[in-house]
Amino acid sequence: MIAASLKRIPLPSIDAQLLAVFLLLMGWGLVMVASSSVALAEKLTDAPLYFFLRQLVFAAVGLGVAALAFAVPMRAWEQAGFMLVAFSLFLLVVVLLPGIGAQQGDIDASVQASVDAKGGGILVN
Repeated sequence: MIAASLKRIPLPSIDAQLLAVFLLLMGWGLVMVASSSVALAEKLTDAPLYFFLRQLVFAAVGLGVAALAFAVPMRAWEQAGFMLVAFSLFLLVVVLLPGIGAQQGDIDASVQASVDAKGGGILVN
């Protein structure tokens, strides 16, 4: 009864060709990780597919997050665009603060806020 009373929210149509190319590239990347890391993984962990399985988990989590992002209406992303850009700029400033993240050489490179800034910039434009 409750399910019948809820309005069905129409999801936007999925571009099958784009989805196929996306999955093909993701699969290709997983093959590349598997083929290039078998020897190193076996040497370091005694499990030849260690890095492949790790990458597979990250890919699955990424697909889940992408599905959630796809379920959010575009109107909500457009309305949140300014806040996303402001948050991205905040993260870009945080990267410059000493003591945050790991020191790699002379550069603190553990927080990669530029990726977020690009995404927010796309939404605002």
